[in-house]
Amino acid sequence: MIALGLFLATVVQSCSDNESTPNDIAISKVEKGVITQLGKKLENPYSVKNMKKALENLRKSKLGAKMAADDLEIITTHLYVQFSPKTEQELDNLTIDSSLVLYDYPLDYEIQVTGDYYRDPLTPADQPTPQYCAVKVDDLLLDNSAVFNAS
Repeated sequence: MIALGLFLATVVQSCSDNESTPNDIAISKVEKGVITQLGKKLENPYSVKNMKKALENLRKSKLGAKMAADDLEIITTHLYVQFSPKTEQELDNLTIDSSLVLYDYPLDYEIQVTGDYYRDPLTPADQPTPQYCAVKVDDLLLDNSAVFNAS
């Protein structure tokens, strides 16, 4: 009987109104965390233009040698994509897709301060921050409602 009383007291106490919800915890963590600060925009070393330039430099450096890459064709295999979800539901739809490795900060910028989170300063407060990833060109079958920029 005493055990039953202790159990009921625990259950009643755990249902109190001042308990934190997952959203409260996330907001509290963001408010108390350090924001990631970006530096200058970086040039993409993996762009087709830069890869062709590197291959040409390699060919020039091996003047007398036959290169295995002589018949190599450099083409775009992946696109760097920025998704700009307008609602939490659109963000949830992105995170459900396990084939996407999403980052909440742009990957083509120097990071001056590594923080706990990043918030795009140009994104309205009522919208999620953009998400960034690389997507195989062959896999780029997106829902027409998805908002993204590819480069």
